Amino acid sequence: MPTSADLLAMQARVAGSLRRSRLKQNLERMEMGPPAEVGIQPKPMKRIRQGEIKLRPWENEWKASLEASGDWVNVKGQSIRVRLANGAWYKPDITAKLFGQREALFAWEVKGGKKMKGVAKGILALKVAAALYPEIVWILVWKEAGSWRQQIVEP
Repeated sequence: MPTSADLLAMQARVAGSLRRSRLKQNLERMEMGPPAEVGIQPKPMKRIRQGEIKLRPWENEWKASLEASGDWVNVKGQSIRVRLANGAWYKPDITAKLFGQREALFAWEVKGGKKMKGVAKGILALKVAAALYPEIVWILVWKEAGSWRQQIVEP
């Protein structure tokens, strides 16, 4: 009659061989691919975002005007992310520091016309961010009659 230790040892050997055989089968499937008659296509690998953040045309235009003025350093598009609430995050369109004042961070939100989708939601997120992060100067920017308008968002 086998003891409980013998039964445990046998169980471990069987479980180990099952794990090894399943691993071997999975490796073989990965090397050979799925059977042709089944018609299963492998899932594509997830894409990893790399490189420069793509900005919209008005955001690019505002960023270029900041860089051309020469008053700003470290002008970057969507470079910071701030937490607003549980699971809610906000990325300002453009961030920069004023030349000579390295401690003050400025963040701009560039908005289109009022009829554009999501404008009200973006302005609300900007107001919440301004209230939660008063150390950052939050500025709303929009284009009106061909010229840029700015409004500082107070906390």
